[in-house]
Amino acid sequence: MIRLRKVGLMGIMLSSFLLFSFLWSCGYTPGKTSLSQGVKVNILKDVYILPAAELVTTKTHPDVIEIANEYLKVCVVPNRGRLIFDYFFKPTDHTQIYNSTRPSPTMTPAGYIVEFGGYYLSVPWNPRARQPYDLKYKIIEQTPAKAEVYLWGKDPLKHILMEGWVTVRQSSSLVEIKIKLTNKGKRKWNIKLSDYAVIAPGGGLTSNSIFVIPTSKVKIGKSENDWMGNEGSVVNWPQSWSNWGRFKQLGSFSTEIKEMSAPFIGMINYDGKDTFVKLWKPANFFDELKIWSWGVSYQEVKNGTPTANLENKKRAISLSPNESVEFFTYFYALRDMENLTMANTDSAGWISPDKTLYRLDKDRFLDIKSQVGTSKNHENLNMVIYLLNQKEELLKEVYRAQIDGISPRGPYSVAFRMELGDLPHMESQYFLRAQLSDAQGNILFTAKSALFTVK
Repeated sequence: MIRLRKVGLMGIMLSSFLLFSFLWSCGYTPGKTSLSQGVKVNILKDVYILPAAELVTTKTHPDVIEIANEYLKVCVVPNRGRLIFDYFFKPTDHTQIYNSTRPSPTMTPAGYIVEFGGYYLSVPWNPRARQPYDLKYKIIEQTPAKAEVYLWGKDPLKHILMEGWVTVRQSSSLVEIKIKLTNKGKRKWNIKLSDYAVIAPGGGLTSNSIFVIPTSKVKIGKSENDWMGNEGSVVNWPQSWSNWGRFKQLGSFSTEIKEMSAPFIGMINYDGKDTFVKLWKPANFFDELKIWSWGVSYQEVKNGTPTANLENKKRAISLSPNESVEFFTYFYALRDMENLTMANTDSAGWISPDKTLYRLDKDRFLDIKSQVGTSKNHENLNMVIYLLNQKEELLKEVYRAQIDGISPRGPYSVAFRMELGDLPHMESQYFLRAQLSDAQGNILFTAKSALFTVK
């Protein structure tokens, strides 16, 4: 059992000061938003980061690679194995990924760790320091249109080479991370792989933050005093604690990737107006998505933070000598999203009727709302909403609009009403589908509503 202890006000102030100091060192100025359209790269050499690993390669002032465009500022710290250390979203003036330059040991469901935060992998892994090994890097592209950083490191025991490519493009809040693992040894290895992301949309989760996972059920893991329920129990999703304000104490849960309708997880902080999305490809590369958090009781835990820890797990990878495997991870942020049911690397959004059951003897109208946000600047788009039957066969078009432009600064929102008498078959079950396409007719995004009944 974890012993809970309150953190003093001075400790909270010190943690806040250190985080602010790091953001300032990355070039962040409160309330200041760059108007530059191009991508810029800067290497900082004066940021102190606690050396947790006992390695001669570990530096107290490692290179911090700062990549910025009009929407974001991300920091990469190869010498701490952090493919992403910070993601700052300019439209809301908030960081989205937790990071700490001077972390202290803290208890987690896996035991005591020193958590620097960011996004990192379990290969190559230093089991003694419980941290990824230090990585080397090279900036392989640096233009106003695109910046790309190449990182690499090898596991000294199994000789698994990890290569990563972090890419940021102009006028986009999307960060693309390509990962390649290659067996450079002389024998076949079976390995496990996890990637970790410590997220804090809005600069820290609040009681008005929610998890968005496209699944219908999750499995309960460990929780303080079993407040979530019995460990191993499978429950319907969403739960009441999908709202982080009801995530009472430390707890964890998971879902099988094969049970998810799309390969992404989102977190919306309504107080900060931040929506943060993580995606991966191939969709079925990982086996399990695991989430844990201290919940709203984080201040009672020594060194606890208002964060959520995401782990994508691959239970087994078999690599023969010189054999490789690849996957992609993506992050992006959006502003002012009310909901989220579907996401791809370009767009995210939702569509919904106001009810799931309509009575012809009582209801006259069907009120429909939808939103679509994009991870990059788009112009001259078309939004169409269709009505489908329960077999998802197209019945009619119910809405069409031309959109001058959408960007990560704000979504395109729809709210309209249609008479129930306009439904082709009246008493039946229906879906709604929103579709966003460009001027050439290429479909960028589709979202489907829940099934609703008219009788």
